Amino acid sequence: MRLVTSIILVALIASCGLTSQNAKVKVMVRPESAVTPMRSVKLADVAEIRGPVDLARKLGDVALALGPMPGQVRSIDLSSLKARLKTAGLDKAADITGPAKLTIVGKATKFEATELIDHAKAYLQTLLPAGSRTYEIEVQREPRELVVVGEASIRPRLLGTAPRLGTNTVALDAVVNDKIVATSSVALVVKAVANVLVASSTIRQGEVLSEANTTWQPHDITKLQNVIEAPNNVIGRIARRSIAAGSAITTADVADPPVVLSGETVTLTVICGAVTIRTTAEAKQDGKVGDVIRVKPLPSDQDVRAKVTGSGAVEMRS
Repeated sequence: MRLVTSIILVALIASCGLTSQNAKVKVMVRPESAVTPMRSVKLADVAEIRGPVDLARKLGDVALALGPMPGQVRSIDLSSLKARLKTAGLDKAADITGPAKLTIVGKATKFEATELIDHAKAYLQTLLPAGSRTYEIEVQREPRELVVVGEASIRPRLLGTAPRLGTNTVALDAVVNDKIVATSSVALVVKAVANVLVASSTIRQGEVLSEANTTWQPHDITKLQNVIEAPNNVIGRIARRSIAAGSAITTADVADPPVVLSGETVTLTVICGAVTIRTTAEAKQDGKVGDVIRVKPLPSDQDVRAKVTGSGAVEMRS
């Protein structure tokens, strides 16, 4: 009985050993795999391998092709894969299943144009001055997409000293390990709407600005310069030129009203070194503070030029 048991045990061991030697490794090839760019692609990179560890490792180390460039695609025929295993002497050790053609893609971080635009807009918005203005940012020229190896982030920077209304160019650097590896750029147009002073009716040259002939309105100021924005108040100033109804009023359109009027009597202060003399004079011109106008000292008949220093006051220095 003991002899029979021994014979059966030996037979079982032999049978198991034979099965182990003839066992095939299951190789399940994936339809698509991401691989390291420009590096050797091995079977383990594109397939799931199950079986005895040593044999599975040998199969997994079989080189199939060179990985494509970042973001690029390459195809490998299953027949070509099997031929590689045959060359390595491992074709009979593998039970291979999978598509007739598999795809390998070079691993990369890809930034689409839309994502880059979002980065640029958000960055530019932070540079624009805060206040009552409302900004609109539009794309004038789209960036090209960026495809880089490794985990990358986008670092925007403005090409120029400061943002401005109109066209701005933002560079978009792809950064890996704090190193710039690729750059794209986008042209953005900044438009601004502000609450500005507008002529509610036609204002003639020399007319005083008042609440009756002006109003505050939202206005596109992108192409305008020196507009008068809220809360600046210019009521009481005069129009340098005629201003059409509906037009935004600029600082060039208005002037301070005169504090000296032609024909009125003013105080003339004459300063000569340490000597100061005050007398009266007749203004021959209108003038605001800082203007130099003609005046006639009384009772003289000769005009002189004096600087307006305030309401009803002019000054001469010699």
